[in-house]
Amino acid sequence: MRLPQPLGIPLSIAAVLGGCSDPAGPGDGPTGNRIAFLADGNVSSMREDGSNRVRLTRDKIGSFDGASGLTWSPDGTTLLVHLIRQGPGGIAEEAVVVPASGSAYRVAASVLYWGLQIGSWSPDGRRIAYVKATSSHFGSTSIYTATPEGADERELVTGTPEFPPGAHDLYPSWSPSRSEIAFVSDRTVPGAPEFETHLFVAVEGTSGARQVSTALVTTLNWAPDGSRFATTQGNGVLFGDHFFSNIYLTDRQSGASTRLSEQDNVDTGPLWSPDGSRLAFTSIRDGNIEVYVMNSDGSAVGRLTNDPAEDWVGAWSPDGNRLTIQTNRDGNWEIYSINVDGTGLANLTRSPGQETNPVWR
Repeated sequence: MRLPQPLGIPLSIAAVLGGCSDPAGPGDGPTGNRIAFLADGNVSSMREDGSNRVRLTRDKIGSFDGASGLTWSPDGTTLLVHLIRQGPGGIAEEAVVVPASGSAYRVAASVLYWGLQIGSWSPDGRRIAYVKATSSHFGSTSIYTATPEGADERELVTGTPEFPPGAHDLYPSWSPSRSEIAFVSDRTVPGAPEFETHLFVAVEGTSGARQVSTALVTTLNWAPDGSRFATTQGNGVLFGDHFFSNIYLTDRQSGASTRLSEQDNVDTGPLWSPDGSRLAFTSIRDGNIEVYVMNSDGSAVGRLTNDPAEDWVGAWSPDGNRLTIQTNRDGNWEIYSINVDGTGLANLTRSPGQETNPVWR
Protein backbone atom coordinates (compact mmCIF):
# COMPACT_ATOMS: atom_id res chain seq x y z
CA MET A 1 0.00 0.00 0.00
CA ARG A 2 1.26 3.48 -0.76
CA LEU A 3 0.80 6.84 0.85
CA PRO A 4 -1.17 9.00 -1.60
CA GLN A 5 0.05 12.37 -2.80
CA PRO A 6 -2.97 14.36 -1.58
CA LEU A 7 -3.66 16.04 1.74
CA GLY A 8 -0.74 18.38 2.03
CA ILE A 9 1.88 16.40 0.08
CA PRO A 10 2.98 18.11 -3.18
CA LEU A 11 1.39 16.74 -6.36
CA SER A 12 3.23 16.62 -9.68
CA ILE A 13 0.06 17.19 -11.68
CA ALA A 14 -0.64 20.85 -11.12
CA ALA A 15 -0.57 24.22 -12.75
CA VAL A 16 0.89 27.66 -12.40
CA LEU A 17 -1.73 29.73 -10.65
CA GLY A 18 -3.47 32.42 -12.61
CA GLY A 19 -6.39 34.61 -11.70
CA CYS A 20 -9.49 33.42 -13.54
CA SER A 21 -12.73 31.95 -12.29
CA ASP A 22 -15.82 30.42 -13.72
CA PRO A 23 -18.97 32.41 -13.01
CA ALA A 24 -20.71 31.83 -9.70
CA GLY A 25 -24.38 30.98 -9.52
CA PRO A 26 -27.02 33.68 -9.06
CA GLY A 27 -26.73 35.31 -5.66
CA ASP A 28 -23.91 32.97 -4.62
CA GLY A 29 -20.34 34.19 -4.45
CA PRO A 30 -17.33 31.92 -4.05
CA THR A 31 -16.79 32.78 -0.38
CA GLY A 32 -18.68 31.48 2.66
CA ASN A 33 -19.50 27.92 3.72
CA ARG A 34 -17.71 26.16 0.89
CA ILE A 35 -15.20 23.41 0.13
CA ALA A 36 -11.96 24.37 -1.59
CA PHE A 37 -9.91 21.72 -3.40
CA LEU A 38 -7.43 21.04 -6.18
CA ALA A 39 -8.79 20.04 -9.59
CA ASP A 40 -6.01 18.76 -11.85
CA GLY A 41 -3.66 21.11 -10.08
CA ASN A 42 -5.76 24.27 -10.15
CA VAL A 43 -7.59 25.64 -7.12
CA SER A 44 -11.39 25.47 -7.13
CA SER A 45 -14.23 25.79 -4.66
CA MET A 46 -17.80 24.52 -4.53
CA ARG A 47 -20.89 24.48 -2.38
CA GLU A 48 -21.20 21.73 0.20
CA ASP A 49 -23.38 19.69 -2.17
CA GLY A 50 -20.85 19.95 -5.03
CA SER A 51 -22.78 22.57 -7.00
CA ASN A 52 -21.69 26.09 -8.00
CA ARG A 53 -18.15 24.97 -8.77
CA VAL A 54 -15.85 27.97 -9.13
CA ARG A 55 -12.37 27.75 -10.60
CA LEU A 56 -10.13 30.14 -8.69
CA THR A 57 -6.95 29.62 -10.73
CA ARG A 58 -6.30 28.51 -14.28
CA ASP A 59 -3.27 27.46 -16.28
CA LYS A 60 -1.74 24.68 -18.30
CA ILE A 61 -0.49 21.62 -16.43
CA GLY A 62 3.28 21.20 -16.43
CA SER A 63 5.06 17.97 -15.63
CA PHE A 64 7.12 19.66 -12.92
CA ASP A 65 4.43 22.00 -11.64
CA GLY A 66 2.25 21.29 -8.64
CA ALA A 67 0.05 22.75 -5.95
CA SER A 68 -1.00 21.38 -2.59
CA GLY A 69 -1.56 22.27 1.03
CA LEU A 70 -4.72 24.36 0.80
CA THR A 71 -5.55 26.21 4.01
CA TRP A 72 -8.41 28.69 4.56
CA SER A 73 -7.71 32.00 6.26
CA PRO A 74 -9.62 32.46 9.54
CA ASP A 75 -12.11 34.83 7.90
CA GLY A 76 -12.71 32.48 4.96
CA THR A 77 -11.80 35.01 2.28
CA THR A 78 -8.41 33.66 1.26
CA LEU A 79 -6.53 30.40 0.73
CA LEU A 80 -2.87 29.72 1.49
CA VAL A 81 -1.51 27.37 -1.20
CA HIS A 82 1.82 25.60 -1.74
CA LEU A 83 2.90 26.01 -5.37
CA ILE A 84 5.71 24.26 -7.25
CA ARG A 85 6.59 25.42 -10.74
CA GLN A 86 9.46 25.24 -13.18
CA GLY A 87 10.76 28.55 -14.44
CA PRO A 88 13.81 29.83 -16.28
CA GLY A 89 15.95 29.56 -13.15
CA GLY A 90 14.82 26.05 -12.22
CA ILE A 91 12.18 24.63 -9.93
CA ALA A 92 10.74 27.18 -7.50
CA GLU A 93 8.42 26.60 -4.57
CA GLU A 94 6.13 29.35 -3.37
CA ALA A 95 3.61 30.00 -0.64
CA VAL A 96 0.88 31.94 -2.41
CA VAL A 97 -2.28 33.59 -1.15
CA VAL A 98 -5.30 33.04 -3.40
CA PRO A 99 -8.43 35.17 -2.83
CA ALA A 100 -11.62 33.10 -2.73
CA SER A 101 -13.10 35.60 -5.16
CA GLY A 102 -10.79 34.27 -7.87
CA SER A 103 -8.74 37.44 -8.29
CA ALA A 104 -5.00 37.18 -8.89
CA TYR A 105 -2.87 35.52 -6.23
CA ARG A 106 0.14 37.06 -4.48
CA VAL A 107 3.38 35.39 -3.43
CA ALA A 108 4.11 35.38 0.30
CA ALA A 109 7.34 33.33 0.31
CA SER A 110 9.47 31.44 -2.19
CA VAL A 111 12.61 29.35 -2.56
CA LEU A 112 14.53 28.18 -5.61
CA TYR A 113 14.62 24.39 -5.99
CA TRP A 114 13.13 22.14 -3.33
CA GLY A 115 12.63 23.24 0.22
CA LEU A 116 9.37 25.02 1.09
CA GLN A 117 6.32 23.72 2.95
CA ILE A 118 3.32 25.75 4.00
CA GLY A 119 1.95 25.61 7.52
CA SER A 120 -0.95 27.62 8.87
CA TRP A 121 -2.48 31.02 9.56
CA SER A 122 -2.27 32.88 12.83
CA PRO A 123 -5.67 33.00 14.61
CA ASP A 124 -6.13 36.66 13.63
CA GLY A 125 -5.15 36.02 10.00
CA ARG A 126 -2.35 38.59 10.09
CA ARG A 127 0.56 36.15 9.66
CA ILE A 128 1.35 32.82 8.08
CA ALA A 129 3.83 30.11 9.11
CA TYR A 130 5.83 28.01 6.66
CA VAL A 131 9.03 25.96 6.31
CA LYS A 132 12.04 26.88 4.19
CA ALA A 133 15.17 24.89 3.50
CA THR A 134 18.27 26.42 5.07
CA SER A 135 20.57 24.25 2.97
CA SER A 136 20.12 22.57 -0.40
CA HIS A 137 17.74 19.66 -0.99
CA PHE A 138 16.25 19.67 2.50
CA GLY A 139 19.65 19.29 4.17
CA SER A 140 18.10 21.34 6.96
CA THR A 141 14.92 23.37 7.33
CA SER A 142 13.64 26.10 9.58
CA ILE A 143 10.22 27.64 10.28
CA TYR A 144 9.45 31.21 9.32
CA THR A 145 6.51 33.56 9.70
CA ALA A 146 5.50 36.53 7.57
CA THR A 147 2.51 38.64 6.64
CA PRO A 148 0.25 37.25 3.89
CA GLU A 149 1.79 39.90 1.63
CA GLY A 150 5.24 38.40 2.22
CA ALA A 151 6.57 41.19 4.44
CA ASP A 152 8.31 41.07 7.81
CA GLU A 153 9.72 37.55 7.51
CA ARG A 154 10.98 36.15 10.83
CA GLU A 155 12.71 32.89 11.68
CA LEU A 156 10.71 31.20 14.44
CA VAL A 157 13.54 29.37 16.23
CA THR A 158 17.10 30.63 15.97
CA GLY A 159 20.05 28.52 17.04
CA THR A 160 20.80 28.35 20.76
CA PRO A 161 23.11 26.02 22.72
CA GLU A 162 20.01 24.18 23.97
CA PHE A 163 18.40 24.07 20.52
CA PRO A 164 21.16 24.03 17.86
CA PRO A 165 20.44 24.63 14.16
CA GLY A 166 21.02 22.18 11.33
CA ALA A 167 18.01 19.87 11.66
CA HIS A 168 14.55 19.62 10.10
CA ASP A 169 11.75 21.70 11.63
CA LEU A 170 8.49 20.70 9.92
CA TYR A 171 4.68 21.02 9.89
CA PRO A 172 4.19 24.33 11.76
CA SER A 173 0.71 24.73 13.21
CA TRP A 174 -0.50 27.87 14.97
CA SER A 175 -2.40 27.46 18.21
CA PRO A 176 -6.08 28.42 17.86
CA SER A 177 -5.99 30.27 21.18
CA ARG A 178 -2.41 31.39 21.82
CA SER A 179 0.64 32.90 20.13
CA GLU A 180 2.37 29.51 20.11
CA ILE A 181 3.34 27.52 17.04
CA ALA A 182 3.68 23.75 17.35
CA PHE A 183 5.91 21.74 15.04
CA VAL A 184 7.84 18.49 14.78
CA SER A 185 11.61 18.41 14.55
CA ASP A 186 14.44 15.88 14.41
CA ARG A 187 16.72 18.16 16.43
CA THR A 188 18.97 16.17 18.72
CA VAL A 189 17.23 14.95 21.86
CA PRO A 190 19.29 13.19 24.56
CA GLY A 191 18.69 9.44 24.44
CA ALA A 192 16.60 9.55 21.25
CA PRO A 193 17.61 7.95 17.92
CA GLU A 194 19.03 10.23 15.25
CA PHE A 195 16.45 11.73 12.85
CA GLU A 196 13.51 10.82 15.11
CA THR A 197 10.91 13.61 15.11
CA HIS A 198 9.48 15.01 18.33
CA LEU A 199 6.86 17.60 19.23
CA PHE A 200 7.95 21.16 20.07
CA VAL A 201 6.24 24.48 20.77
CA ALA A 202 7.68 27.95 20.20
CA VAL A 203 6.41 31.49 20.57
CA GLU A 204 6.94 33.91 17.72
CA GLY A 205 9.52 36.52 18.62
CA THR A 206 11.52 34.30 20.98
CA SER A 207 14.75 32.47 20.17
CA GLY A 208 14.14 28.97 21.54
CA ALA A 209 11.54 26.21 21.64
CA ARG A 210 10.11 23.93 24.28
CA GLN A 211 10.05 20.18 23.74
CA VAL A 212 6.55 18.93 24.54
CA SER A 213 7.00 15.19 24.07
CA THR A 214 9.84 12.67 23.80
CA ALA A 215 7.67 10.31 21.72
CA LEU A 216 8.19 9.80 18.00
CA VAL A 217 5.52 12.21 16.68
CA THR A 218 4.78 12.38 12.95
CA THR A 219 1.57 14.45 12.77
CA LEU A 220 -0.13 16.93 15.11
CA ASN A 221 -3.49 18.65 15.30
CA TRP A 222 -4.37 21.27 17.93
CA ALA A 223 -7.57 20.79 19.90
CA PRO A 224 -10.03 23.62 19.24
CA ASP A 225 -9.39 25.08 22.70
CA GLY A 226 -5.60 24.89 22.31
CA SER A 227 -5.10 22.80 25.45
CA ARG A 228 -3.81 19.60 23.83
CA PHE A 229 -2.94 17.86 20.59
CA ALA A 230 -4.17 14.85 18.72
CA THR A 231 -0.93 13.29 17.51
CA THR A 232 0.19 10.37 15.40
CA GLN A 233 2.99 8.51 17.16
CA GLY A 234 4.93 5.57 15.74
CA ASN A 235 7.47 3.00 16.78
CA GLY A 236 9.56 3.12 13.62
CA VAL A 237 8.63 -0.39 12.42
CA LEU A 238 7.81 -0.53 8.72
CA PHE A 239 4.43 -1.99 7.67
CA GLY A 240 4.30 -2.22 3.88
CA ASP A 241 4.95 1.36 2.75
CA HIS A 242 3.94 2.72 6.15
CA PHE A 243 5.28 2.80 9.68
CA PHE A 244 3.30 1.42 12.59
CA SER A 245 1.50 4.36 14.18
CA ASN A 246 -1.30 5.06 16.63
CA ILE A 247 -3.27 8.07 17.78
CA TYR A 248 -2.62 9.80 21.09
CA LEU A 249 -3.79 12.83 23.01
CA THR A 250 -0.85 14.94 24.17
CA ASP A 251 -1.18 17.69 26.76
CA ARG A 252 0.20 21.02 25.56
CA GLN A 253 1.86 21.92 28.84
CA SER A 254 2.96 18.68 30.49
CA GLY A 255 3.47 16.57 27.36
CA ALA A 256 1.62 13.68 29.00
CA SER A 257 0.15 11.38 26.34
CA THR A 258 -2.90 9.14 26.39
CA ARG A 259 -3.05 6.40 23.79
CA LEU A 260 -6.40 6.30 21.97
CA SER A 261 -5.77 3.48 19.51
CA GLU A 262 -3.83 0.25 19.78
CA GLN A 263 -3.25 -1.18 16.33
CA ASP A 264 -0.38 -3.24 14.94
CA ASN A 265 -0.54 -1.35 11.67
CA VAL A 266 -1.45 2.29 10.91
CA ASP A 267 -3.84 4.82 12.42
CA THR A 268 -2.94 8.32 11.23
CA GLY A 269 -3.96 11.92 10.59
CA PRO A 270 -6.41 12.60 13.46
CA LEU A 271 -8.63 15.66 12.91
CA TRP A 272 -10.67 17.30 15.67
CA SER A 273 -14.35 18.00 15.11
CA PRO A 274 -15.21 21.70 15.46
CA ASP A 275 -16.57 21.21 18.99
CA GLY A 276 -13.64 19.03 20.09
CA SER A 277 -15.82 16.03 20.95
CA ARG A 278 -14.67 13.69 18.16
CA LEU A 279 -11.69 12.73 16.06
CA ALA A 280 -11.74 11.58 12.43
CA PHE A 281 -8.78 9.60 11.15
CA THR A 282 -7.49 7.24 8.46
CA SER A 283 -6.66 3.63 9.34
CA ILE A 284 -5.49 0.36 7.80
CA ARG A 285 -6.74 -1.65 10.80
CA ASP A 286 -9.15 -3.71 8.71
CA GLY A 287 -6.69 -4.39 5.90
CA ASN A 288 -7.59 -1.43 3.69
CA ILE A 289 -7.23 2.36 3.85
CA GLU A 290 -10.53 3.60 5.31
CA VAL A 291 -11.96 6.55 7.27
CA TYR A 292 -13.04 6.23 10.92
CA VAL A 293 -14.37 8.45 13.70
CA MET A 294 -14.19 8.11 17.47
CA ASN A 295 -14.94 10.13 20.56
CA SER A 296 -12.05 12.26 21.74
CA ASP A 297 -11.46 9.83 24.62
CA GLY A 298 -10.98 6.95 22.16
CA SER A 299 -14.39 5.37 22.71
CA ALA A 300 -17.16 4.60 20.19
CA VAL A 301 -14.90 3.93 17.20
CA GLY A 302 -16.92 3.79 14.00
CA ARG A 303 -15.89 2.88 10.46
CA LEU A 304 -17.36 5.31 7.92
CA THR A 305 -16.14 3.87 4.63
CA ASN A 306 -15.90 0.34 3.28
CA ASP A 307 -14.47 0.04 -0.21
CA PRO A 308 -11.54 -1.86 -1.78
CA ALA A 309 -10.13 1.47 -2.98
CA GLU A 310 -8.32 4.02 -0.80
CA ASP A 311 -10.42 6.40 1.33
CA TRP A 312 -8.58 9.19 3.17
CA VAL A 313 -10.04 11.63 5.67
CA GLY A 314 -10.37 15.17 4.35
CA ALA A 315 -12.04 17.77 6.59
CA TRP A 316 -14.95 18.30 8.97
CA SER A 317 -17.96 20.37 8.00
CA PRO A 318 -18.30 23.54 10.13
CA ASP A 319 -21.32 22.06 11.96
CA GLY A 320 -19.49 18.78 12.67
CA ASN A 321 -22.17 16.64 11.01
CA ARG A 322 -20.30 15.58 7.88
CA LEU A 323 -16.79 14.83 6.61
CA THR A 324 -15.13 15.12 3.26
CA ILE A 325 -13.12 12.14 2.12
CA GLN A 326 -10.71 11.72 -0.74
CA THR A 327 -11.07 8.46 -2.62
CA ASN A 328 -9.95 6.73 -5.80
CA ARG A 329 -12.88 4.31 -5.80
CA ASP A 330 -14.00 5.63 -9.21
CA GLY A 331 -10.61 5.05 -10.83
CA ASN A 332 -9.44 8.61 -10.24
CA TRP A 333 -9.23 10.84 -7.17
CA GLU A 334 -12.62 12.30 -6.28
CA ILE A 335 -14.03 14.18 -3.29
CA TYR A 336 -17.00 12.70 -1.43
CA SER A 337 -18.85 13.74 1.69
CA ILE A 338 -20.41 11.47 4.30
CA ASN A 339 -22.42 11.80 7.50
CA VAL A 340 -20.53 11.02 10.70
CA ASP A 341 -22.77 7.97 11.21
CA GLY A 342 -21.63 6.55 7.87
CA THR A 343 -24.80 7.36 5.92
CA GLY A 344 -25.34 9.79 3.08
CA LEU A 345 -22.20 9.07 1.05
CA ALA A 346 -22.16 11.51 -1.89
CA ASN A 347 -19.73 12.15 -4.74
CA LEU A 348 -19.26 15.93 -4.88
CA THR A 349 -16.97 16.23 -7.90
CA ARG A 350 -18.01 13.60 -10.48
CA SER A 351 -15.41 14.28 -13.16
CA PRO A 352 -12.73 12.35 -15.09
CA GLY A 353 -10.06 14.62 -13.60
CA GLN A 354 -8.17 14.45 -10.30
CA GLU A 355 -9.80 16.26 -7.35
CA THR A 356 -7.83 16.27 -4.12
CA ASN A 357 -7.03 18.15 -0.90
CA PRO A 358 -10.55 19.16 0.21
CA VAL A 359 -10.73 21.84 2.91
CA TRP A 360 -14.10 22.91 4.31
CA ARG A 361 -14.98 26.43 5.40
